[in-house]
Amino acid sequence: MRIARPKILGLMAIVLVAVVVAVPLKILLPNDAARRPLTTGDGFAEEDLGTTYHLFDLGVARIDDDALLDIFTVNHSFRQSILINDRRDGYTDKIVALGLGQNPDFPGLGPSASEPLLDGPGLYLYWHKSALVAKAHGLDPAEPVSGRIDLPRTVVVAGEGAMAFTSVERDRRLIVDFKATGNGALRIESKRFYFHPLITLDPGIALERVFVGTERRHPAGHDFSLLPGRDRHGMAWADLNGDARSDVFIARGGGSGRMKADPVTRNDELLLKQGQTFTDAASRAGIVKGVCPGRKVALVDFDGDGRLDIHTGCGRHNPPRQRHPDQLHRQHATGQFRNVSSYRGLAVPEQGQFVWLDVEADGDMDLVFADQTAFWLYRNHRGDFAAEEIGRHQGYISQLTLADFDRDGDPDVFAASNLGNALLVNREGGFEVAAPEALGLPARSETASWVDSDNDGLVDLHSFPDGLFRQRTDGGFSRTGQLARRSDRLYGAFLTWFDADNDGDRDLLLAVEVPPTSMQRVQRKVMQLLGRAAADELFTLSEWRLKLYRNPGGGHHWLQVRLQGPTGNLPAIGAKVEVETADGVQRQQLGEAEGSHRSQGHYRMYFGLGANDRVTAVRVYWPGGAMQELKNVAADQLLSIAQDPPYGS
Repeated sequence: MRIARPKILGLMAIVLVAVVVAVPLKILLPNDAARRPLTTGDGFAEEDLGTTYHLFDLGVARIDDDALLDIFTVNHSFRQSILINDRRDGYTDKIVALGLGQNPDFPGLGPSASEPLLDGPGLYLYWHKSALVAKAHGLDPAEPVSGRIDLPRTVVVAGEGAMAFTSVERDRRLIVDFKATGNGALRIESKRFYFHPLITLDPGIALERVFVGTERRHPAGHDFSLLPGRDRHGMAWADLNGDARSDVFIARGGGSGRMKADPVTRNDELLLKQGQTFTDAASRAGIVKGVCPGRKVALVDFDGDGRLDIHTGCGRHNPPRQRHPDQLHRQHATGQFRNVSSYRGLAVPEQGQFVWLDVEADGDMDLVFADQTAFWLYRNHRGDFAAEEIGRHQGYISQLTLADFDRDGDPDVFAASNLGNALLVNREGGFEVAAPEALGLPARSETASWVDSDNDGLVDLHSFPDGLFRQRTDGGFSRTGQLARRSDRLYGAFLTWFDADNDGDRDLLLAVEVPPTSMQRVQRKVMQLLGRAAADELFTLSEWRLKLYRNPGGGHHWLQVRLQGPTGNLPAIGAKVEVETADGVQRQQLGEAEGSHRSQGHYRMYFGLGANDRVTAVRVYWPGGAMQELKNVAADQLLSIAQDPPYGS
């Protein structure tokens, strides 16, 4: 094997020393607890949904518009997963079939755990984990394959087998000329996963002998780009063009803070479903990303005109720190969007978590925002917003989750943070910050979600890593140890609860970051003696395990509600539902089931009924003010309710 940059030899020597040191230590250091399964208990069945890389978010949505909820991941520039719920017990990744891949020329291209099948002679170009690979397979030495790869100068290029190459730095780029005469490969690594290779193949090469990505697509010409992905950060699913099919708005990142260099071609995506695939309409719809790093996205009808608007968070905290005002793209009757955040009072420059809700039950949507130091309420006054400080907190908030946990008729907020959780209790249209420990809830969490896990009508809390906290009839909570991960450390995690099999019980979808092994930690410590950059270059791949924990059920009755609003707001974002039984009234706002950190799409509503096999009344308070009531409703069903009469009629 040959390596293009001689300085890497010194680094390799240090790594070898680290390995020698780490081998005896490996048996002394305990296996990392984050690699173990959850303590399921009570019959939860674990199902492996695979490995994903560089995860930024995950969530649930009706992507193919059937009665089953699907799963999506958001992975920066790595390969995403669109897991379609094909049947009661399985998921199929259909990101390529749906046309949702990040590279339109090469669907499925992007860093992934799998490599393409080598079933014929030729040149295979693909991303494998953090590396770009050019692999020659089954070539006749009399018919070599050659070309050039234009790369950032910071990459490291290694060759093996019958793959010869030379490299030279030119204009701050690394130009690699290669020639393959048999079986061989180039492996190109960078400490930044997002880099842009430009490929030039010799004109005499038949394009049928060139295979790109795991889907093995042929390029259209001898010059092409292998841009791995679009740095996707958040996805918001709903019908956005009035054809009753699920579309998606995708907020893209800032390219590690380098957005100013390329603010035009890196626009956000407005993908409208056309048949069985999606077409990008962002530019013609008037959406201009500018330099927004796109940290989170949500759909909301903030001004009550019956059309969904798009809110994108733009502040960036991690280096390089960037303060960009949030974007509030108001949708007009023509389908065009215009950013109105600056004069509506929502030009928030800080990075943070936010959630939309109707705080004081006046029919319009307010915003709760958590920046690095404080909670804020942006109260909606006929489409204009005024900021009110709620209270201070201890640091970075990873998740805000909604529920009327105290059953007083208005939504409360649990704020999850590994520096210290907080409970925002709604008191007649305003919030008070309370310590969760006073109610028996955890003091710190990587992430959390309210959920009635056993359908007894009382809202529980699931916190990672501490597991399920079940609510008692006195309003306090008891730690069960169920669905917990025993560890003294907090690791990256995302979780959301949804009914994966339409059996009435909500199941747990969990993604947990795989920490470095004991050997890798020792290697990293040694490498850091040479400087942080060297350590990051070798060990920054972020690997995540995706698991589904199917709920065996608690034997209680249940009701799920799916609303169908008018054209323009088909999921009825902003609606509220009351379910009345002999035990009292439960109230929810649409979206309380959402478990995504930075995305949106889970609009189903879940009501645990306990021992009640019938519902006295279901009342829907639609956006716009109309109320619709259904009486004497049978329990144990997914109830679809269309607005009657439609809004505006």
